Amino acid sequence: KNIYNYYDLYTKKAKFLMIKKNFDYEEAWKIMELSSMKDIILQKLFRIQNMEKNFLNIKNFYEKIYDNYIDILNYSIFILMKIEK
Repeated sequence: KNIYNYYDLYTKKAKFLMIKKNFDYEEAWKIMELSSMKDIILQKLFRIQNMEKNFLNIKNFYEKIYDNYIDILNYSIFILMKIEK
């Protein structure tokens, strides 16, 4: 696969997850402050770093890392949408 295939694959997965979570959380991102979203992104980055340090002890390591990166992508898009207004 080339980079464009991967980009399409991961953005489709991120969009699917965003739609699901957006429904579950009733579009909570719309009322969140930008600083709160940035804090969530930082929290997820710290979680990823911690998991990488302890990957041998973490069940489903790859899936957990993947989920956090997808969440970071989606929060980044929410931030871009909010600052565009």
